[in-house]
Amino acid sequence: MHGWQKWTVSHPVIFWFVLILLVAVLGLSLPVGPGFWAAAIISGAVWHKRARSSVRRMKVGRGGGSRRARAELAMSPPALLPQGPHVLLPRGRKIQVTKEEHHLDDMDQLLASHGGRAVAATLHCMDPVSSRSTTELVQVRIDGLPVGELTSYMSEHFLPLIKACDEQSVTVACHAALRGNQLKVDVVLDTTKAVDLSDDWIEQHVLGSD
Repeated sequence: MHGWQKWTVSHPVIFWFVLILLVAVLGLSLPVGPGFWAAAIISGAVWHKRARSSVRRMKVGRGGGSRRARAELAMSPPALLPQGPHVLLPRGRKIQVTKEEHHLDDMDQLLASHGGRAVAATLHCMDPVSSRSTTELVQVRIDGLPVGELTSYMSEHFLPLIKACDEQSVTVACHAALRGNQLKVDVVLDTTKAVDLSDDWIEQHVLGSD
């Protein structure tokens, strides 16, 4: 490709129209090949296309409708975070809470005020339910009210973290969604398991919380 074909991309179409007009009016003769003017107009159009793309990219970084604003909104804290010292676990995988049906009475008011909304759930160690069992489970609460529990398998992924935070008098909270009606309620957590937390996160939020 000739050098002038690359050079023309840096100039808008209007530049070439003005140059053609001056050449015609003044009767000048430029030492260029016959395909130069066509290449100049096409390259000028490319210049305009790149300029419009740059403007669109600049607009994306501004204002209330920008991706950045939507990302900041998505990162806002959930409703009903505990009032006292707490840590909010990062979002991770969806975890279904079990035995919500045992707490329908407690969740009536939660559904009325926060049904379908993103809320904070807190995780707590729960003693074995019978003398014949030694299995500890995790109880899930929303706004201080019990709403269910995790399975024994899933509880194992959170109990070490909950116990470490209990020693610091810190409550473990996570993102959750609450939906349903007076017959059926679902609580789904969106959180990272203890084993997937980074050492830096644990150092900053758990070991350094005092």
